[in-house]
Amino acid sequence: MSSPVISVTPNTSVTEVARTLLDNDISGCPVIDEVGRMRGIVSRANLLDHALGVEGGALTPILRFLVPGLGDEADFEDAYAPLRADDYEVPTAQEIMTSDVIAAGPDMPLEEVARIMSRERIHRVPIVRGQRVVGIITSLDLLAVFPEHETQEQL
Repeated sequence: MSSPVISVTPNTSVTEVARTLLDNDISGCPVIDEVGRMRGIVSRANLLDHALGVEGGALTPILRFLVPGLGDEADFEDAYAPLRADDYEVPTAQEIMTSDVIAAGPDMPLEEVARIMSRERIHRVPIVRGQRVVGIITSLDLLAVFPEHETQEQL
């Protein structure tokens, strides 16, 4: 698992959520409140869902930003330019996040985490102790560790 976990707060604007994902080269992160409890997860998919509802031509540059390899720093700035209009209120992480989060405990076997990710079609599982996020396992983490795990089992 990765720890410490990159996260945002419920009041983080979607612009800052996108900046956090871009700056850290991640596709999603937990939304954690002021006392450290996880309230949800926000991802590029949530940003895309939001972008689909934005009026004013913002969709094309937002799509370029959201699809890995198609966007860059200039696309990020272009993507959110239409959202700076005076009559547009930028939503927060809380408004676009997934609040029904599937999490795991620190002692859950990796194979079970992988089964959950496959069954639920999710790409990240926060690791929680109590209500506190202590780490996160992503689908890329699994891809990195499974070949090594299989080799060790074959010895």
